[in-house]
Amino acid sequence: MSVAEKNTPPVNLTEVVEKLGGAERIREELQRSSHRSRRMDALRAELEELYPDIWVALLDDGDVIAADSLDGVLEVLDERRISRRETVVKLMESSPSVIII
Repeated sequence: MSVAEKNTPPVNLTEVVEKLGGAERIREELQRSSHRSRRMDALRAELEELYPDIWVALLDDGDVIAADSLDGVLEVLDERRISRRETVVKLMESSPSVIII
């Protein structure tokens, strides 16, 4: 048993699920999140062309928020009272880094 496990109080998963709105709500939110990610992937080439090296948020209604920084995108989301959980935000890198592991 690790030190973290020894110092962590037991978790009642039923309580956690209920605090998050129940199993059905969690499942629905995960499905919506997956759908958002697939839409972003499908539109990525177009978004990279329109917004090279810009941070982009793709909203459920198809609207796009673009800014030079992540903070700029998040500021607009906050101003428009759009939950950060209801969007996908990515940097449209014109020359993405390649990492070989």
